[in-house]
Amino acid sequence: MASLSRSEPDETPGEYEKRLTSEKIMPKNTYVRRGILNSLAVTGVLPNVFVQTHFNAWTDFEDIVSHEEKLANTRGRSDMEMPWAAWKGELKINWDVVEELFGEEYVLSM
Repeated sequence: MASLSRSEPDETPGEYEKRLTSEKIMPKNTYVRRGILNSLAVTGVLPNVFVQTHFNAWTDFEDIVSHEEKLANTRGRSDMEMPWAAWKGELKINWDVVEELFGEEYVLSM
């Protein structure tokens, strides 16, 4: 989470993944890292610019993926998926959701 907190406002998901690789704080496997990041996006920890997601609220998959065509970073790419693909550095982290999922102690330790 600290790494995401340091994101520049214009950082894209792809740029963040490259930075994350260089920071060596997550598994080397691209698909494992992306799975973790996409899971954080689906639960609402990582907000996105198009659709609000939250672990306590249902969002239809069709509603989520229907926004992929609006993103410049997903055109022709099957490996960058919503909702993670619509995250931007300026959005950082939804600390309220982090606290709900992981507890106040975790948030305070960041």
